[in-house]
Amino acid sequence: MTQQDTWVAQPIISGMWKFSDSVPLYQLQATARAWSMGVNGENYTDIHIRQCSKDQHGIGFKYVIPGAGSDPRFVEREYKKFFHKMTDQLKRSFGNDFVGWDVSPCTWVIK
Repeated sequence: MTQQDTWVAQPIISGMWKFSDSVPLYQLQATARAWSMGVNGENYTDIHIRQCSKDQHGIGFKYVIPGAGSDPRFVEREYKKFFHKMTDQLKRSFGNDFVGWDVSPCTWVIK
């Protein structure tokens, strides 16, 4: 493997959906479990819940973009569809308790 090969981003969306700490942890756990077992659940390689700041919890994840290959236009298009679907769903489900995100389609997995 060359140095150049190690810096090619994989078609993985990764990040954190952030929620007010007023959302009960069991509700975040139920949401994360539903994603892992739902449509495209097999595309999640990691889903976890953690504290993000003193008053926020987050659902962290890695999601493999199916059929992406290495076409950056395809990856960007699929990322936008995923992002808009998820933020819409989270805003509807959690209202103002869904407080933000840190999500990207460019992921370099080291281990």
